[in-house]
Amino acid sequence: MKSLKKLTTLSLSLIVIVSSNVFAEPTKKETYDFIANKTAINADGAWFNTSGDHEGISTKLTASEDMCRLTYTTEIYDSSKRLLSSEIEEIDLKQANPKTIEYAKATDLTLNFYRRNFGLVRIDTFEKKPLISYKKIVTEQGKINSSYNKDSTRNKSLLQLLTQDYDSAQRVVKAFKHLVSLCGGKDELF
Repeated sequence: MKSLKKLTTLSLSLIVIVSSNVFAEPTKKETYDFIANKTAINADGAWFNTSGDHEGISTKLTASEDMCRLTYTTEIYDSSKRLLSSEIEEIDLKQANPKTIEYAKATDLTLNFYRRNFGLVRIDTFEKKPLISYKKIVTEQGKINSSYNKDSTRNKSLLQLLTQDYDSAQRVVKAFKHLVSLCGGKDELF
């Protein structure tokens, strides 16, 4: 009888341990890694500039140690692989509103993408306050154009990230909402 009780107790303990691991939500690290992987783009000839030349685009997402402050960098290259411009955006996910995170097709932007079906993820800050740091660096023939870049840092309330395709944008939205909640971001009251 005692051995049956021990066996039952052991069996129940194993069921609890296994079921708790099955239903465990992704950690901050796992969620960030998923997002960073889906938003990493390195595509030649993916972009038309205003003169119709094919250009390349490269994007990268990096995180602070606690994974709650993200930096999104977008670089545009000419056909000779010279850097034309770089945009650096930083957001504290505690300031993001998870209800406003949405996806779209990148063609919804005013940009012309070529031969690519990029997705787009949009993230608003809490109460649409301009809390996202934004800096654009423009180059001329691979060198920084100091006259254009003089006061190029500003704050804004919307962050837009490209994803590898439209289908992955939907999954990235779900992951971002999870990461924002893990970081303490909250919805507006009404």
